[in-house]
Amino acid sequence: MEENEKMMVYQDETVIAYVEEKNPVAKIHFVVTAKDAAKAPTSLIGVTDDNSPLLGHMMRVVAQIAKEQGLQDGYRTVINSGKHAVQNSPSLQIDIIGGQLLTWPPGVEANPPSTAVVNINATNPEVNDLCN
Repeated sequence: MEENEKMMVYQDETVIAYVEEKNPVAKIHFVVTAKDAAKAPTSLIGVTDDNSPLLGHMMRVVAQIAKEQGLQDGYRTVINSGKHAVQNSPSLQIDIIGGQLLTWPPGVEANPPSTAVVNINATNPEVNDLCN
């Protein structure tokens, strides 16, 4: 799908954000990426100090769009970095998924069980109190 065919959510001189229509994994799924892929790192492993302004701006755009999309109950940001993470873009992009309960480990379950929250710190009473 060409950039001009994507359903844009946000655009400025540095980044674009669009609805993930090809393989959405949640009710709300959008992607934030650099407008000029040549100026973006190819993955997190390739990030340098020079990329800090771009990455910081991308995260601010993520927060802005999440708020505009009504994701105040929460959302997940995903950055696939490298072939083992199934990175399918030549440059770093941030996927934002939400609009429904997300499970852990990462994934989306249509009808989560009532015990979806797992207490991994059962031996720590202070954390245990917070989880119950």
